[in-house]
Amino acid sequence: MKKAIRNTIMLLSCGLLCLTDAAAQLHDQSDSVFSIVIPSAEARDIDMGTVLVGETRDSLVNGFVRNTGRAAIRIDEAVLNSGTTGHFAITGGLPPVTVHEGEEHAMAFSFSPLAAGPLEAEIFIVTQVDTQRYRIHGVGVVPQIEVATRYVDFGVVPVGAERDTLVDVMLRNLTAGPVQVSGIRLSGPDTLQFSMIGGAQPMTLPPFASHAMELRFAPRRGGRSSGSITFEIEGGLDRPVALLFGEGTAVEGSATLTTDTLRAAAGEVITVPIRLRDAVNLQLSGATHLVAQLRFRAASLVPTGATPMGWLEDTWRIIPLDDLPRLPLRDDIIAEYTFMTVLGTEESTPLILQNSASVGADVSLLEIPGYFILEDICREGGTRLFDGERRVSLRQNTPNPFNSSTTISFDVLERGVVRLSIMNLEGRVLRTAFEGYVEPGSYTVRFDADALPSGIYLYELRSGNSLLQRRMQLLK
Repeated sequence: MKKAIRNTIMLLSCGLLCLTDAAAQLHDQSDSVFSIVIPSAEARDIDMGTVLVGETRDSLVNGFVRNTGRAAIRIDEAVLNSGTTGHFAITGGLPPVTVHEGEEHAMAFSFSPLAAGPLEAEIFIVTQVDTQRYRIHGVGVVPQIEVATRYVDFGVVPVGAERDTLVDVMLRNLTAGPVQVSGIRLSGPDTLQFSMIGGAQPMTLPPFASHAMELRFAPRRGGRSSGSITFEIEGGLDRPVALLFGEGTAVEGSATLTTDTLRAAAGEVITVPIRLRDAVNLQLSGATHLVAQLRFRAASLVPTGATPMGWLEDTWRIIPLDDLPRLPLRDDIIAEYTFMTVLGTEESTPLILQNSASVGADVSLLEIPGYFILEDICREGGTRLFDGERRVSLRQNTPNPFNSSTTISFDVLERGVVRLSIMNLEGRVLRTAFEGYVEPGSYTVRFDADALPSGIYLYELRSGNSLLQRRMQLLK
């Protein structure tokens, strides 16, 4: 049984013994004799180091107060002595707080020297049993260099334009001796729109001399932005900073995205250009690039080369057009995509540009579609277009990916010559896996790729005016 009595304790043993202590605790350890436990705690002195006059250093001291007794102790107050509190402050972990047996309590302090030289103050820790006194100290140092112009505001500048500012007195040497400035650098957060175009080299600044700099703000996007310049002083604590501010104002832009009307026979590779026309203030708008989608009938065109495959929605294929540049590659073309024309269920398809948008700024975009028309269709006995139930088919190779060999299966609907070719992604024929006159039916061809390196390849089936294509992957 353990009992704790926080009150005046009176013990009688062969006479009268009186002990009055509100902090004492009386413990009964089973059937042993009573013992009196006095809560206790201790802290430690704090060294805040060397800090420039006018600057501030914050420090979190973990375990500043430690319970050294065998019972919980209450910390009622922590104060700094008067007269020196202008240099030091308690900024966190203020009492009252109870610190249990074996535990510690953290406190935070700050040091803001208002004068040069050694500085100190006393910390008084008031507990339920006593008042303890500790020392907090640091050294204040007069800076060698000051940033005479701490804030440079460029104001409002149109996106795409630039504004230069000459700061006659950016730095000033505060001492009677030369000071070596070892480095001057842009330190963010924005290091793209701000730049130093003069006075950014390392130098020796003579006694009490000043230094000029020329700065530039060239906004690439709309909105407020900020940057900074940090000055490195050799052999000193000084690392003064100048702050930079500017606001880019975007100009409303507009443009037209369009493509062409194209014609080709089945089996040909065509290039679909994306054109940017009637651009107004596109560079000044702050837009970094454009995005859009190209939609067309999947039965008419198959992506080839570096053109992304996109995805299917019903009978339509949608190709994402990402990272379209603001400036044409040539003429008014900003991008080009290659496709293989096939004899499917459609003689033509619109080339629809949709969901176009600008990135980085709002730009008004007009979309004008193009068109693709399949030529040289055999119309003897009726136009030979294949519907979903009567279609020349080319199945996915198995296995895929494959190591050295794979099988390719296909179906043909009429007598004639069939050629199965293996190509690279640029459309160059590397092998002919099969070529011959066949009857209508299903066929399987085994293809050995021992002489080919690992990579992605195309295999293409040509039967009359029908042309189908799939991809396969070789892994060795």
